[in-house]
Amino acid sequence: MGTAIAQRIYRHRKKLKLTQDELGSRYSISGPAVFKFEKGYVVPSLDLWLRLAEDMNIDKKTAVLMHVQDKLPEPYKAYCDWESLAGEGGKGPEYEDFTRYRKEEDLRQAVAGNQWLPAGLCELAQSKQTWTLYRPTAPEVNILRDIFAPLGEGTLRDFCDALRLVREFRGA
Repeated sequence: MGTAIAQRIYRHRKKLKLTQDELGSRYSISGPAVFKFEKGYVVPSLDLWLRLAEDMNIDKKTAVLMHVQDKLPEPYKAYCDWESLAGEGGKGPEYEDFTRYRKEEDLRQAVAGNQWLPAGLCELAQSKQTWTLYRPTAPEVNILRDIFAPLGEGTLRDFCDALRLVREFRGA
């Protein structure tokens, strides 16, 4: 699961709680084809990738740049830096720096509306009562995204537990 497209297809499928066969049937492809896409063995056609990307709320420019990069021979991939062209800070839109939000409510809304974040972290922000109880700071949200998001979508409870763990390690 090394390519950017592979990672996004995998995360999208997991977020929807679908099997590879179920996701494939939505796009008239087989489950084994989805498996190959998720592992990075094969890059979907541009047509198929654009349909998938649209469902993942990835803009067309970013999707095309990702597709071009994934199709390039390995030595040339570094020349096609879609992440800096398409997103903030050179890391892509999923790596928004939440420390730019000074007001707690602005931070909560930014997290709640970010489609790149795991479902459990978005759920934490969407529950005003839970957010108010835990009061995560912007640096803590960045840590939750960077450390725990790669592990999966998680639940609201998972991210509350993760926040407590982060605070314990940081001595907060």
